[in-house]
Amino acid sequence: MRKISETLVSCIFLSGCVAIPHPVSPDVTIADQYQIRNNPILALRTSDLADDFSQKLAESSESIEIVDIEKIRAVTLLDEISNFETLIKPEVRRQLTEHFDLSYVVILSKLHYVVSEGEGFYIPLVIGAGKNEEFAELSSIIIDVLTGETVCKAQSVAKGTEHAATYVVIVVGNIPLVRSSAIKGLAKETAKVIDSLAKSKTVRIAVIIAESEIQDSH
Repeated sequence: MRKISETLVSCIFLSGCVAIPHPVSPDVTIADQYQIRNNPILALRTSDLADDFSQKLAESSESIEIVDIEKIRAVTLLDEISNFETLIKPEVRRQLTEHFDLSYVVILSKLHYVVSEGEGFYIPLVIGAGKNEEFAELSSIIIDVLTGETVCKAQSVAKGTEHAATYVVIVVGNIPLVRSSAIKGLAKETAKVIDSLAKSKTVRIAVIIAESEIQDSH
């Protein structure tokens, strides 16, 4: 059976279709004293993932103010940031503080999303049933701009099972919101950490996407 969400969408235009989207509860963990072992490549540009995460981060705390990454890139020295080691150089951190009053930089990993097709069957225009297992993983690393030290790493993992049952051209199914749940869960936990550091004061942060894999020191 083809991917269930595609079946549900296509059947909307043909017949009765009941699709029930629902959030899932992500597993979010915090690793203190986290150290980046390699030198990941960073991207100083906007993206749908960074925008979505930043929005949810700001919604999770009244103390957090997001600084537009495009404004940071406009500063000549910061435009040369290409990796983590450059980001934490004293002269770069000084400009982040002087020009933007940044307290923290959140390095966001790429979203790892996998769909594994499970068991099922489908007889066109007769009957069918199937399920897909979905998995989404996303992490954030908080960097203290003043010291250049890593505060912690938060990791969010969300899983869900997508089901669909078909009879003639009637489709009933559920769609777990795995990706959005992973992003929202990570944003809420990251906001909690920043709030605990801010102690009710307003803090300005920037979100930067890591284009290459981040490896820890463990």
